Amino acid sequence: MIASYFDSQIRPQLLNLINNAKNEIIVAVAWFTDITLFNALQQALSRGVKIQLLTQYDEINAKARFNLDELALQGAKIWIWNTATLGTMHHKFMVVDSNTVMVGSYNWTVAAAGYNKENANVFSGSEAPIKDFLDVFKEICQQAKLNIATPENIITDVSISNVKATLRIKIIELEALISEQEEEKADIQGTLGRFVIRLRQRLGSLILKKMQLDTEYAHLVAEKSGKRSDQENYENLKDAHKENAKAFETAKNKTITSLNKADQIDIKKMFREAIFAVHPDRFNGDPEKEAKATEITARLNDAYRNNDIETVREIWLSILNGTAFSFNLSDINDLDKLEELLKRLQAKYAQLFNDVKTLKTDGYYPVATDPTSWEAYFADMETKLQTNIELLKMEIKKLK
Repeated sequence: MIASYFDSQIRPQLLNLINNAKNEIIVAVAWFTDITLFNALQQALSRGVKIQLLTQYDEINAKARFNLDELALQGAKIWIWNTATLGTMHHKFMVVDSNTVMVGSYNWTVAAAGYNKENANVFSGSEAPIKDFLDVFKEICQQAKLNIATPENIITDVSISNVKATLRIKIIELEALISEQEEEKADIQGTLGRFVIRLRQRLGSLILKKMQLDTEYAHLVAEKSGKRSDQENYENLKDAHKENAKAFETAKNKTITSLNKADQIDIKKMFREAIFAVHPDRFNGDPEKEAKATEITARLNDAYRNNDIETVREIWLSILNGTAFSFNLSDINDLDKLEELLKRLQAKYAQLFNDVKTLKTDGYYPVATDPTSWEAYFADMETKLQTNIELLKMEIKKLK
């Protein structure tokens, strides 16, 4: 079976094939800058789909809003074609589950999706020239370079000891990346936490007043309508008001700790070194050490988020002095165990990467990261709250 697609039809079909892949996706594409397609590949990996991707290194791909290392760290094989020595690699095809081929003029770029005139054919069933495309892909890959972050980068003709050494180096590199992600996650959580505390201290009484009036209004609506949905809305608002009242009361007594520049540098250094050494994934198979590492990691993250430099220093020193526990990667000589550890760390990195991305979508994130804008934000919010409170009072009066 052959189906043809043109211009704006192509990207949806491409996404459909990726999203419905069950076993394996093999792609050769000259230019790849479309983050939607990148996200679709990440989701496919998370479903257990194997991915091999061949693209090239040049100025266009270097401007992409994502890093292909992220796919490699999740288990994809990423092949990079060197345009400087080999010329341009113009292929644009994808093989899905060894039964479907999509091929045409379409590069995986924003321009191709929105502006260019493009074409693509999809072959499936007995008419799909699967073997031809797979043979071409293998041939091109022999001239390309496998991304160093790709976990399957193990050359078969080297000694087993070199394979273990390579795996250990990858594990160490990945642990460093995890430490960076842990730090960024804790930084954002700390920033958002301090902002919310200040928000509650500054505007708590007004926010609670508005919530109280929202609840009162909902109660009146529910009484008049007799609808179950209105009653449930009232109950939810009442519960939310109680929970927020507790949170605002706690925030009154909270102190926001600030650190000078030198202490900020110190706490970051200690946190990253400590989190690198204490990651629980290292100790899978040793329940006692894993539990201890999990406990220490939680304390470390909590202290770092709250700028508690003394607690971070205490944990860091205990690890540095070997009083917490020790771990020596060179003690792991079993190849399967090394590969298992690498996969766990890849999963952890992917999880942290997504956690950070999610935190950055928080509505408070833009203003929270710029403390100089807090007071202006609070002043604007105060005006809006006061206006909304007066409007609610009028609406409540009408219902009574």
